[in-house]
Amino acid sequence: MSQNDLVIANQSAPDFRSDLNDALQALGSLNSGSTAPSTTYANMLWYDTSNNILKMRTEADDAWIDLGTLNQSTNEFEVANLTELTQTQAEDDTDTTYGTVTGEILAGVVEANASSPIKAWVNFDGTGTVSINDSLNVSSITDNGIGDYTINFETALSHGNYALSGTAQRSSGTIRSLQLGPINDDVTTTPYTTSSARIICTNESGGNEDGPLVTAMISGG
Repeated sequence: MSQNDLVIANQSAPDFRSDLNDALQALGSLNSGSTAPSTTYANMLWYDTSNNILKMRTEADDAWIDLGTLNQSTNEFEVANLTELTQTQAEDDTDTTYGTVTGEILAGVVEANASSPIKAWVNFDGTGTVSINDSLNVSSITDNGIGDYTINFETALSHGNYALSGTAQRSSGTIRSLQLGPINDDVTTTPYTTSSARIICTNESGGNEDGPLVTAMISGG
């Protein structure tokens, strides 16, 4: 670590060599030190050893710009002043904000922009306390009563005009059916929204019944 004014004055040969070596060492170490160099130049680099920050002097030579942090524990360089993008920013192809994204957000962006028409699906046990076996873009299942379930989406769909298909079965007897349209013939009820879809399992007698294995798949939306 060394700093120098980078000016080689007229002097004796030994002093010249010493001054030159100091200047070269300062350049080689990026003028590293715990305080800024006393003599500065436009576009000069300085490694601030107190904070492990690499800085560059402005072209006007009136301030320091942080370029990034050198993590001495992990031996990694972390770029300064980068914004961590939100899910909404990362998915918006008109947003010009430059920044970083986490793996979780990146996965969400890929999922949101996937070419597959399948936007969500779920496989769950609807008996007793409802439990999800596996799913895509489904956060939870609401138990509205016997055989009556609301599928809640993790990420809202763009519209409610999607198609829903599914299956349901019982432990024994005739395989039940899934009611996917208006709930109990109530045309005022909207079973499909951008945030959820409601389904009802019925048995051969037309009554509601919990299903040990219910599947549903949402296309479009």
